[in-house]
Amino acid sequence: MTAINIITEDLQYQVASAGLEPYLYSREDSMCAVGFLDGTSTVVEDASLDPRYSTNPFVDGRRGAIRFYAPVPLVSHDGFVLGTLCAGARETGTLSDR
Repeated sequence: MTAINIITEDLQYQVASAGLEPYLYSREDSMCAVGFLDGTSTVVEDASLDPRYSTNPFVDGRRGAIRFYAPVPLVSHDGFVLGTLCAGARETGTLSDR
């Protein structure tokens, strides 16, 4: 599954997605809002074992069971982080150079 998200002070807007229905979430429930402001990409091989995500409703079963998660921040030319492009899966995983 993949999504492009815009993060506001209170909400996450999924403006495009594949493998899941686009939806509007509270920022509190957003996996993408956890680390997007630092402007760096992350690869989480098993979100259920990562303390940043293990209690998230999209990981712990309340809304989903995401395991693999890889967010990339969407940064404007002047350095403002708008949101994220993220990929996730219900199985654990890694990224290859390919």
